[in-house]
Amino acid sequence: MIFMISILGLMLLNNCSSEKKKTASVAKEMAEEIPENSASEDLGVNTEVSTAGLPNNLRQCTAYFETFRHPFTGEELNREVLGLHTDGLCEYKEEMPNNGLMHCKYSEQTRAVMAQYYEDVVLSGPGSMGFKTKLYTIDGKRVTNPLDEVLNNGTCTISGY
Repeated sequence: MIFMISILGLMLLNNCSSEKKKTASVAKEMAEEIPENSASEDLGVNTEVSTAGLPNNLRQCTAYFETFRHPFTGEELNREVLGLHTDGLCEYKEEMPNNGLMHCKYSEQTRAVMAQYYEDVVLSGPGSMGFKTKLYTIDGKRVTNPLDEVLNNGTCTISGY
């Protein structure tokens, strides 16, 4: 009786093992069918939209909205260009982790710099802030991180904390 149970157990284990192999084989075939560019989409980064979308619309100050993955937290957040105000400044809002909100009013020169900065960040790769050091000029000041500068000079304010 014990012998029969052992044989039945071995047959069951062998069957499970071959099912695992079949599943692994199907998964491998599906992975090979996925286009190469899908890796960035899985990470929430659509470089075509991000490089053409936000930077271009920020430069022109035309209404634009996108969802992006925050580079440090991986959280899905929203950002949008709202358009020109009567004062001639371009209104921009970006959600931040933990229910924060960055609200900016960019001059034409500053929004061009910020558009270039966002483009540089996106082109450096998904989730990366490690692009080559580059100098940007905001209000005559040379800086390596224009986002820090617009927060320090009051062009952008953060609320919600």
